[in-house]
Amino acid sequence: MLVTLGLLAAGEAAVRGTGWLDFPLFVADARVGYAPAPDQAGHWRLRSDWQFNGLGMAGPAFAPSATTPNLLLLGEGGVLGWRHPRSTDRLGPQLARASRQAVWSMSAPGWTLRNQLAWLRRHPEVVDQVDRVVLVVGSGDFVEARSWACDLTHPLQRPVLGLWYLLRQQLTDPAGCGETPSALRVPPGDWQADLRAWAAEQPPAMRKLSVFLYPNRQESQLTAALAQNLERQAGAIARAAGRPVPVYSVGRDVRWQPLLYRDNLLPTEAGTAVLAAVMASPGAAGWRLQP
Repeated sequence: MLVTLGLLAAGEAAVRGTGWLDFPLFVADARVGYAPAPDQAGHWRLRSDWQFNGLGMAGPAFAPSATTPNLLLLGEGGVLGWRHPRSTDRLGPQLARASRQAVWSMSAPGWTLRNQLAWLRRHPEVVDQVDRVVLVVGSGDFVEARSWACDLTHPLQRPVLGLWYLLRQQLTDPAGCGETPSALRVPPGDWQADLRAWAAEQPPAMRKLSVFLYPNRQESQLTAALAQNLERQAGAIARAAGRPVPVYSVGRDVRWQPLLYRDNLLPTEAGTAVLAAVMASPGAAGWRLQP
């Protein structure tokens, strides 16, 4: 028994000492769904540094630049990219360098367009202080908002027993996290209605808005699927916004290739660099979609 306890204690110390539990925490509610918790930083597995400011944005404190344009970037896991070993290799910093703008990133794994819009409506003061608002959306994002599900995918606090937590992560299907508590469940809705509501609440924001349609790996290989699943949304976005909105198709840029994916959705580090370059020169290859 003592030997077993000793081994467990040693294992617990090892996973904590090597940074396996040093991951971002989240906050959850019934409006945005979930978002990175504010004011936190760390080094996951002692190699992937990450930082979130007081608004839950990736990076330092929100302090808009007075000398360069300010861009607010929203999306899901590909925008967050927190498992890239260096924070400077993630989409926000890469886009800042490529476009010579100050880029402020707000994202969370699994976010849909409705989650993004809910965050924008909650923070009109942020939108007021930036020059551009850029949404990165995929074909799977034109659906209901994602609600918080469980601590195994979006932890709200540090686990008491690290070994048990990591074991549960390995053995539990994320789809089997269980029912979202009613107090944290985002009510059903429609992204077009949410976009119209945001336009009514903050009309100047629509003049700042642009959208990048980001394909998954399969869509990047199949032009017909790309057109069906993504590009048909261009007109719907403009109609919901009540004005023309620049909508760009990443998949139509010749620089974007299937080999730039880590899995079916997330880009590799090299893919993130290419995506930043594509977004920094929208329309250069003639792939802007007309609303």
